[in-house]
Amino acid sequence: MQSQQFKVIFTGLSNAGKTSILNVLNKQFHKLANLVPTKGVERSLSTILGFSVHSWDLGGQQTYLNEYLTTKQDTFLQANLVIFVVDIQDWNTYTEALDYYQKVLGIIGDAGEQPYIIICLHKMDPEIYNDYKQNAADLMEMFGDASQGWDYKFFITSIYNRRSIIEAFSFGIAQFLPKKKSLEIVLKNYIADIKDAGEKVTGIMLWDENSLFLCNIFDDKKTEKASLNACIGILETIESFEKEGTFSSLFLEINKEYQFLVRKVGKVYTTIVGQQLDLKNVWKLYDNNYLTDIEEIIEGSE
Repeated sequence: MQSQQFKVIFTGLSNAGKTSILNVLNKQFHKLANLVPTKGVERSLSTILGFSVHSWDLGGQQTYLNEYLTTKQDTFLQANLVIFVVDIQDWNTYTEALDYYQKVLGIIGDAGEQPYIIICLHKMDPEIYNDYKQNAADLMEMFGDASQGWDYKFFITSIYNRRSIIEAFSFGIAQFLPKKKSLEIVLKNYIADIKDAGEKVTGIMLWDENSLFLCNIFDDKKTEKASLNACIGILETIESFEKEGTFSSLFLEINKEYQFLVRKVGKVYTTIVGQQLDLKNVWKLYDNNYLTDIEEIIEGSE
């Protein structure tokens, strides 16, 4: 039986940062310093939760934009997710970017298709964040008005904030990958059971070998914020271990308020979040009662 395949489009004007986002997602950081404009369409393939995800990076030079909008309109069709990237630092191109965005939605809408839309306000680097907050608000209003009737979400991203890019892409793929809901049910059941056992588990996160969030469950926004703030440091620590050999387990405590137990089984990383955890107990219940179910969901077909 052939595996289900999905299509993700990265589009926007030239120099918006589409290729840099893909390089961060693919951990090809060495390419960031010597980027050249994408010529036409560049395709890449990744496997997420057992599904083939084809990413289409659309060059943003005017010649290519004209082609996509006229003779090659099918480039935009049959997509499950459209990631539209706007260079927040280049305010001179805001109106042009909005015009192109509206034309893209027009082509997709005329075909009767309804992919999820992610709008990345990109190049919001940490040192300029305060200077461009109003620009971000203005762009959200402009693009939000143009997006009425579509399922969409804004993300503020930067290659210097890896978490922002991982969050945006992870959220986008979660809108169409069919296994997400099954994973949520299993993880919520685990948290309920481990709390009944007396443990203060306040969240759980699943990552894959692409460093993408497969499923995150948190008790509250405070735990979610602390966990996501910690996740890139955890990821980079794991990656440094794996460069030297193998990784199996990591324990991290932050300010005696949050503990993170990270373990890798197969191609999946589980991060259990809580306070004053009995590490042996929280993992034993997960390993004995839930890990097999998670592996079957990830490896099985739907």
